[in-house]
Amino acid sequence: LEFRIAHANAKGEPDAGALQNQRKHLQSVVSTITRYLKKAPEDEVANALLLRAKSYDELSAIPLASADYKAITQRFPDTREALASHMALAEFAIKSGQHPSAIHQLEQVEKHPESGYY
Repeated sequence: LEFRIAHANAKGEPDAGALQNQRKHLQSVVSTITRYLKKAPEDEVANALLLRAKSYDELSAIPLASADYKAITQRFPDTREALASHMALAEFAIKSGQHPSAIHQLEQVEKHPESGYY
């Protein structure tokens, strides 16, 4: 969001060059995280996957983002990254009209009322 605000012109239209640069940067982030995941200690994998999923999401690569979010929820179910992933998966489900799936994802978040996502 901050990037978008900083790189918009006075009329509120995004600068095409700035958006292209952002896209290239996000693709670089994805590549870097993918390489890192091959060597990452187990306690850092969930966070790295979450960062990659968010980058895929920004790139509109929803199937790739979904795959990372699902991997987090399966491999690291009791982490803050899993809760963030359930929220993202719920949003994807709502946008695609898959409301039962969205409800299922949100029910997983409800199990953790102490979290900031509840």
